[in-house]
Parts: sequence; structure tokens; C-alpha cells
Amino acid sequence: MTDKELVNLIDVLREKDIPGDEIIRIIRYIETHEPRENEPQIKGSSENN
Repeated sequence: MTDKELVNLIDVLREKDIPGDEIIRIIRYIETHEPRENEPQIKGSSENN
């Protein structure tokens, strides 16, 4: 996840009134788990370009 994507994610989660500790938990999960081999990739992600 790029820095810009991370900031955008934080902004969206804050708009939904997600507490800061939950935002950190979500970000840690995203950054520490490998995507599944058969999981579809998000169009426009840096991995697909």
C-alpha cells in the first residue's frame, strides 16, 4: 500500500467514525497479510501496473 493509499484509507475510516485504535488494527492487518493467490487484484493497484 502506498503512502497516498494509506492516507486515503485513514480519511475514509475517520469519516465513518472508526476509532483510531481500530484504524491501526486494520492497517496492521493489511500490511502484514499476504494476498491470497486466487484473490482478485484491485484494478489500478501498483502491483498490476
